[in-house]
Amino acid sequence: YIYADAYHITKMFRNLIDNAVEAIAAANRQDGQIIITMVREDNWAVIDLRDNGCGIEKKHLRKIFNPLYSTKQSYANWGIGLSYVKKVLHAHLGSIYVESAAQKYTDFQILLPLSKYRRLP
Repeated sequence: YIYADAYHITKMFRNLIDNAVEAIAAANRQDGQIIITMVREDNWAVIDLRDNGCGIEKKHLRKIFNPLYSTKQSYANWGIGLSYVKKVLHAHLGSIYVESAAQKYTDFQILLPLSKYRRLP
């Protein structure tokens, strides 16, 4: 169990999944995949979200969590999604790491602290 705000955690994961879907579409992949795994390591929930979409170029990786930064060429993308993801994780005492190769994959690793209690009253 994790102690979390269900609304913001759900919105955070939805944002990451929507980005993965868009990356697969941008890469024109017929065999698009989004793989989500979760394991427990010590007192952490480690969630891995990996897609085989268009990937993120190395020069953009260190900027993707900045507010209003986007590599997408659309007025529908304001560049606030990944900055929101990072803020939600930090508010929950978690963190996020990204690894990507252009035209191959993107892998987000999310760490969230586990609750000391199985269920709160």
